[in-house]
Amino acid sequence: MNRFFKIWIFLILLAQVGSTSAADKKSGIRIQASGLYAVSGSFIDSTRMCDYLDPGVSYGIGVRVRLSPHYAIDAGVDFGWMRVKKSMREDVSKEPLFIFPRINFTNLVYFNSGRVSIYSLFGLSIVPWRFTVNGFGGKSIRFEDENVQKMSIEFHGGFGIELRIYSGMSIYGEGVFHYLLCRDQFFFGEGFTEQGILRYGGGIILYLSRING
Repeated sequence: MNRFFKIWIFLILLAQVGSTSAADKKSGIRIQASGLYAVSGSFIDSTRMCDYLDPGVSYGIGVRVRLSPHYAIDAGVDFGWMRVKKSMREDVSKEPLFIFPRINFTNLVYFNSGRVSIYSLFGLSIVPWRFTVNGFGGKSIRFEDENVQKMSIEFHGGFGIELRIYSGMSIYGEGVFHYLLCRDQFFFGEGFTEQGILRYGGGIILYLSRING
C-alpha cells in the first residue's frame, strides 16, 4: 500500500511540474465521492455479481490539469468497496467485502469551455482488488487454496459535467463505466469473469491557477 501512495505522489508532482511549463495550463486538486453498482460479471460459482454485491461507495482525490480549453488529463487514487449481500453470506455475523483501491489515469475531452462544460472521459487504472471474509482488515476469500485477489488493469469511460462556481472552484458530476480485467480461470475457475462496475457521483475541483473564459 505504501508503494500505491508513492506512485500517486509522484504523479501529482509530475503534473504540477508540467502545469507550470506554459501559461495556458490550469491545474487543480480534485476531491470525489461516488456510488458504485455492479452491472456485469459473475462470481466463482457463476452467480451474477449484481445479485452477489450490494451497491457500494468510493472516495478519491487527484490532480486535474487543463492543457487547453478542450482537453485535460487527470491522475489520482480512490478507494471503493461493495458489501456482499446478506442472502449470499455463509455466516451472517460477518461482513465480507469486495475492495478495490485504484490508481487512475484519465483523459478528458471538453465539448465546450464556458461556465458549464460537458466532457467525455476515458482512461485506465491499476487495481489491487480482493474479496475479504470479514471487513476491510479480514483475510481474503479462498478458492481451492488460492486467495481471491489480484492486481488487475481496468479500463473506464463515461461522461461528465463541470460547473464553475468561481475562478478557483468547480463542482462536477460523472457517470463512468469501469471494466475490470480480472478473469483468471486457472486460479478462480470458469465462473469468475471480468467485472463491469458503474460509478456515479461527483465532487469539487479546487484550481491552483486562475481559469479564464
